[in-house]
Amino acid sequence: CGIPAAQIAFIHHYHTESRKLELFRKFNAGDIRILIGSTFKLGIGANVQERLKAIHHLDVPWRPADMIQREGRILRRGNQNKNVIIYRYITESSFDSYSWQILETKQRFITQFLTGTTYQRSIEDLENQVLTYAQVKALALAEPLMKQLAEKENEVKNLKILLSRERQTLAEQKKELAQIDEKIKAADLTLRTDFPEEKVNLLLDSQKTYRIFENLLVNVAKYALGGTRVYVEIRKEEKEAVIRIKNISATELNFNPDEITDRFVRGDVSRNTEGSGLGLAIVKSFVELQKGTFVIETEADLFKAEIRWPLVLN
Repeated sequence: CGIPAAQIAFIHHYHTESRKLELFRKFNAGDIRILIGSTFKLGIGANVQERLKAIHHLDVPWRPADMIQREGRILRRGNQNKNVIIYRYITESSFDSYSWQILETKQRFITQFLTGTTYQRSIEDLENQVLTYAQVKALALAEPLMKQLAEKENEVKNLKILLSRERQTLAEQKKELAQIDEKIKAADLTLRTDFPEEKVNLLLDSQKTYRIFENLLVNVAKYALGGTRVYVEIRKEEKEAVIRIKNISATELNFNPDEITDRFVRGDVSRNTEGSGLGLAIVKSFVELQKGTFVIETEADLFKAEIRWPLVLN
């Protein structure tokens, strides 16, 4: 039983570049099944991913970049396995907890440094990595209360990340809304709103809902007749919230309202070739994904869009 010694290799026995390349070839071919090495010897330049199924971290590296290099051997293009396994070995009540603490601290510093200069997606990836290190650190703690404290700290950090993300999204949306308001004013349109005094409670996805109304209002700014009024109203009708947007089109509405949600919005004859924005088909999709209905009606030059969503009843 077990794996034959000939199928196990220790990379430190391969001193020349040609011998290493031959070792990597045998490993990718499956002739060598287990390859042991340090981060330095088996990190950058080791293309052994083709059949690599699992990687085992027997110790804790001192730098976050070392961990990235290790796992970069298996998490990369060219791996033939649909699923891979990463093992991290820790010893309870040992120095491992301190080692993971050091790794967590270093990664957190890197994350904080990059926060103001990196795109949001990259920051999310780094923050998630920080939490991973902290969680492994918690597993190495023997004292139950200390372990619980570490776990709760991880939860709080995760919530702070989500809160920061939400605040950034809201700030971006406010800027975009200000731009839409400028477009409406530039088009010589007057916005009239009619909203109920009481709150309208709906269970909606903020991102999708924002994109729905962004698209509708941009459409109004582009294709409504200048010098006219645009009406936006919200009503409670039985167990539904009804949102209606009405405007006068700058050009003749000579299309079938049932078909317009299948193509982008234009205010002229070339309605299906020069569309802009998400398109009413996407608006309809986003509304229906949130258990609502979206209907377009026309009457002469009057364009009406109506959304209905079920109310959240107290």
